Amino acid sequence: AELLEPVLGEPLIGGPQAGSWVHSVLEDVAFQPTNGRLLAKDGRPLDVLLTNAAHQHGVGGPHVDPDRCHHQVVKRLLPEWLSTPLSGPRLPSLRTGYSLSDLKPSDRIDELEFDLRLGGGHGGSTLNRTTRPKRDDALRASLSTPSPAAQQATRAWLNRILARERIAKSDSDPSIERVSVLPAVEGFLTGKIDLVFRIPQAGVESPTATDYVYFLADYKTNSLAGTDRMKSANDGWGRVNDPARGGTRTPRLRRWHYTDPVMAWCMEHSAYHLQSLLYSVALDRFLQARLGSAYNPDVHFGGHLYLFLRGMEGTSPTHDGTRHALGVWADRWSPTTIRTFGAALTESPGGTHA
Repeated sequence: AELLEPVLGEPLIGGPQAGSWVHSVLEDVAFQPTNGRLLAKDGRPLDVLLTNAAHQHGVGGPHVDPDRCHHQVVKRLLPEWLSTPLSGPRLPSLRTGYSLSDLKPSDRIDELEFDLRLGGGHGGSTLNRTTRPKRDDALRASLSTPSPAAQQATRAWLNRILARERIAKSDSDPSIERVSVLPAVEGFLTGKIDLVFRIPQAGVESPTATDYVYFLADYKTNSLAGTDRMKSANDGWGRVNDPARGGTRTPRLRRWHYTDPVMAWCMEHSAYHLQSLLYSVALDRFLQARLGSAYNPDVHFGGHLYLFLRGMEGTSPTHDGTRHALGVWADRWSPTTIRTFGAALTESPGGTHA
């Protein structure tokens, strides 16, 4: 029954500007409270950070009271986001109960920028049919690689890609090109990872750079209302009391919207699996450069977290049977898949690396 209750983040304002506002706040806030109060990393009060960021991203405009821009909603939700446990069986390197509020400033990088060369870069050849199969083969290989239960949804996504390909290849029209994970491209892919963080390996008391496990996280403010069928089901699951509105109502977003099956649908529908793989390639190369010959992805690469903020409810979260908190999608690409896919991205049509 508790999964039918409204999710804590239901009142959060939507839209791209609001999403940028929330991302900006998370980039600049210190995750660990000071004397019980959340502050910006530069010491500004949280109210000032929220207001400045709202004005910067055009949420409400410069002459609108920030309370009307859901300032108080974000102020109320922020401690819950930071205290929601990220740990669970999918990412065993994270100790039980670990949350963003455990992160020291020295153990996080916000908005890590990266550039991935595609094909020969701007001056090279297009990554075309010759190399696209190699890139896709790297993903196929992940289907047969032993992997934990964490990758079930990812493998399902890849299997659906291959199923579409089989349908295309069985068509009698030879002009139909096989379905690919990525189109033919060239140049550079530039992006930012919302958060890269590290935690000491188990049993290490005074860690150096090579004694940590590294993770990436992406913040999502999505309303996971889902398909029309899911919306119809939501309407049929009853109303809830809402004293603030003087009666009952049908929640637009319930806790079940941030359970594993719905997040898995969103990960596939929004191409977040592919995004997570590209981010993993970028972080893998970053760690190779930083840790040098000591880098071992089996030891140092922890995995990725997609944090659907509306569903994250703090230190006593609802679980959906997976032992991961609602709103927390955790997974880990195998090092073999990351390396093979990364190499295929930079391979020229002649079969050599540009």
